[in-house]
Amino acid sequence: MPARRRGRPWRRLRAHILATRPNICAVCGTTIDLTLPGTHPDGPHGGHIEAVALGGHELDPTNVTPMHNHCNLELGTDHPGPKASRPW
Repeated sequence: MPARRRGRPWRRLRAHILATRPNICAVCGTTIDLTLPGTHPDGPHGGHIEAVALGGHELDPTNVTPMHNHCNLELGTDHPGPKASRPW
């Protein structure tokens, strides 16, 4: 069973991704408002390109990309992995 995305390593990786990558959602292609809390539907999330449940590496920076909260939650584990990532 994979580790849950909680704790300091995940928070550090998420903060790094949101600080160093463009604030464009990998799913819908619109701008992410980084001033919103992560719990807001349009707030920033660090989403996995290849779902952890489908074998993606949880704390690999190349597998995490900025997404809106609602876009990330809509994807769930149904997205087909790296092909879902868009070159915004």
